[in-house]
Amino acid sequence: MMNCLLYSLFLLFLSATLISPSLGALGKCNPSDYKALMNIKKSLNNPYHLASWVPNTDCCNWYVVECDPNTNRINQLTVFQGNISAQIPSSVGDLPYLETLVFRHLTNVTGSIPQSITKLKHLKMLRLQSRARGCAGRATAQGPAMLRAQKFSYLLH
Repeated sequence: MMNCLLYSLFLLFLSATLISPSLGALGKCNPSDYKALMNIKKSLNNPYHLASWVPNTDCCNWYVVECDPNTNRINQLTVFQGNISAQIPSSVGDLPYLETLVFRHLTNVTGSIPQSITKLKHLKMLRLQSRARGCAGRATAQGPAMLRAQKFSYLLH
């Protein structure tokens, strides 16, 4: 009787596992988006501002990131008010469903806007603004015309 009960419980557990597999450590986060975000964090020198970006966790729950509720793809990245000394990472171009990209009020963002941003076919809003001393660097664009124009060689100092 006990063996029969254990066998039944084992079969129940096995069938539940096969029918509804676990999402794993990344949760809803798309593995390609996760990789791009981890590269962005590394390129920005692992700032404290991105402390919630913990390896092998669901990136849909991270600070300054939003996922589309239907596709679970990253559709918004808003990095703001941080002490970041780096260029805007080219890895942002590896987030193909990004609709909004904001780098704003950062202390020392330097260099040119990466060409990889032109790969973002769903991008509707791009806002770049530096808080560097003696610089009023700002670029804001909206809509698909922004990508067609390809006139973003704007430098942030």
